[in-house]
Amino acid sequence: IDQDSATPCDHNTMSVTLQTNVPLCARECFAQITISGFDGAVPIVDSDGKVRLSGGTGAHASDHNTFAAGPKGLEGYAAWSDTASDKGKGIILYLTCCLECGRPYIFSFPVKNPDCAQPAKQIFIESTNTNPATRVAIAQTQMNYDNNQLPLSVKYWNAIGGRSQPMEVVEPTWINNTMDSSSTTPCGENTLSVTLRANVPLKSNHMIVIDGLTRTASGDDNMTNLTALGGLPACFNATGDWTADGKLRFTTKEDIAADR
Repeated sequence: IDQDSATPCDHNTMSVTLQTNVPLCARECFAQITISGFDGAVPIVDSDGKVRLSGGTGAHASDHNTFAAGPKGLEGYAAWSDTASDKGKGIILYLTCCLECGRPYIFSFPVKNPDCAQPAKQIFIESTNTNPATRVAIAQTQMNYDNNQLPLSVKYWNAIGGRSQPMEVVEPTWINNTMDSSSTTPCGENTLSVTLRANVPLKSNHMIVIDGLTRTASGDDNMTNLTALGGLPACFNATGDWTADGKLRFTTKEDIAADR
């Protein structure tokens, strides 16, 4: 199991590959599979409370239809539970047909990351059933993961972009945060040039505050013009609010990708 985002509050796709050494069948053993341990995750569900699954690629494009959110339920869904197992939050998969022995099944499902940083979580999988006459079960075991670095410019240290181990959420930080001035002349007009680059996406209308701009002649509630430099498109709204306590407040004009 791997994730595709370690960004706070972001939609995060969990990609799962399953392969068993015994067949599991919905009709004969009423098997269900539980994947749990998603502490901090916020479920993304349809209006009826079910988690929509997606298939893999190529020959695995319809693998998600092997599962349902309940016995004899609609194909391609899972049930979310905050108490899926003793490991906490997770999904419950009911089989719609036999899970063949030795065949990989590939599917994915979305969750929303928490708004605060957290370390990766250990995710567990188990198979149980409700028919005592045909008790075919697979004991709870920890799932494997690749722990690859998630996409972000490779010139920065690895921890900034996060890893693919499930439910790791990185601490938002500035990769670049520099400021230069154009003049040291008393009472002269001084242009401050700012470079900012974050390791997480910034949504449109996100407020940024630069503090410590004290002992200036700029008055309170002064609407300050913001200009993009170097021919770059404007990422921020054209004016900011500079107050006498030394704070410059301005907002993003559009969604800004991480590492931009």
